[in-house]
Amino acid sequence: MPQPALDTHAEVRKLKQAGCPEEQAAAMVDLVSRAPVNAQIANSLNRLEAKVDSIEANMAGMATKSDLDRLRAETKADLELLRAETKVDRGEAKADIEALRASMTRMLWIQGLA
Repeated sequence: MPQPALDTHAEVRKLKQAGCPEEQAAAMVDLVSRAPVNAQIANSLNRLEAKVDSIEANMAGMATKSDLDRLRAETKADLELLRAETKVDRGEAKADIEALRASMTRMLWIQGLA
């Protein structure tokens, strides 16, 4: 809510009448007249600091480029390992199939069906 305008001249006059030197009265009135602006600036700074803190907190959970590069390298290594393991498993499966085929062929020969 906006503050009512301060009649600085009248306030300086009142202070002079109370025995305050004119320069001191003018300085005091100037200081008091700026107080609402200073309070608004302080309030704005506090809100800005809160926003910056919030942004920093959100950024703390974000991945950096080096994090992504490391993850990419780990994923690539995992895929290479899986490829190698799959080739081994495939070779073993082929060998098992060939062994079964040979065993079935022998059984068929033994039974005279081949």
